[in-house]
Amino acid sequence: MHIVTFAFATAISCVLAVVSSLIFPVLGAPGVSALYVTSAVYVSLGVWMGLWGALAGYLSCFFLGLYPGGYSVIQFLIWWIADFIEAFVPALIYRAMRVDPREARCGC
Repeated sequence: MHIVTFAFATAISCVLAVVSSLIFPVLGAPGVSALYVTSAVYVSLGVWMGLWGALAGYLSCFFLGLYPGGYSVIQFLIWWIADFIEAFVPALIYRAMRVDPREARCGC
């Protein structure tokens, strides 16, 4: 079940990453988006799926790196690591605080 959810989350994140970089491009930096919608998805995936969600963000950035942009492998490695950390740190914080995201309430 985790593998199917992981693959689905990776596919959605990858599509959002490509669409974000096409709709909101930064001039002179192909593949970079001014409004990277996928980053909000990474955090949610990291909190709800833990390591699997962080890996989904990592792989979706990998697939975005295959999008022709003219960047080196070193630059993509830095982006891959940054996207992994972006999802994994909130997951670690939730685990450290022993908060279950399925039972979290807004306090309203």
